[in-house]
Amino acid sequence: MINYKTDIEPHLRGLWPDIFRQYGIEVGDFKGRNTKNSSCPLCGGVDRAHFRDDNGRVSLYCRHCAADSMKSPESVVMEHQNIDFKQFAGDMANYLNLTPIEKRESVKKKNQKVSFSLPSCHKQDPEAAAKFLAKADQRGHFVVKSGHDGSLQGVYIPMYNHLQQLVNIAKVVDDGYRFQAGAISYGAFGIIEGNENVILCNDHRDGLKIHNDTGATVLITFYILNMNFCVYKVPGFDKLKVALTGADKEYFNGFNDVISV
Repeated sequence: MINYKTDIEPHLRGLWPDIFRQYGIEVGDFKGRNTKNSSCPLCGGVDRAHFRDDNGRVSLYCRHCAADSMKSPESVVMEHQNIDFKQFAGDMANYLNLTPIEKRESVKKKNQKVSFSLPSCHKQDPEAAAKFLAKADQRGHFVVKSGHDGSLQGVYIPMYNHLQQLVNIAKVVDDGYRFQAGAISYGAFGIIEGNENVILCNDHRDGLKIHNDTGATVLITFYILNMNFCVYKVPGFDKLKVALTGADKEYFNGFNDVISV
């Protein structure tokens, strides 16, 4: 007997935009992990509805019909087509059987970005990061860990790489950041969700101010060395504006437009 979770779902990762298209659902272009805000394909709501890619799975956020949590790609298809899970699983089995492996690999490659080598001091631990997030609370743009009495125990910033994969967790400490994996993940960044304008910034406090002032999406690189790495290695980052303090400007090696903070 075919098991959807083990036999089908893993093979659908990276293919969801194409699958949605089969049902007349247009995802649009991704900028970072998210698509631009548009109307919701399920309820028609226009309040910040967008899709988000997480390790090849594309979920839907809508303030009208999915405000508390993202709708899974499976739920999006079933609600849009008014079908049950059994029919949906059958559709996906047929999709995989009817779609040649060559086409599947081509679609996945099209949805991925160019890879690059990482420095020897790079650290990441996706499994530990995912386990941590599963137990943390979302508060504003970041996640927090609370004590049994509700007191704030810490502020944490999830770090994602250019493939929208969770790779590390940065904890805010007095002298900067401490990383769950033992060191920073190069080419990875925290995300303050905003509009289609994207700005790079080293510090989450400066990033929040920029976001509140401009509405922009801010990517937090945490340290100038990682910012330099990002603008040289991550596809498209050389075109982004960067926000720097006076001290960091001296060590920035890119040719991006610079905003003073």
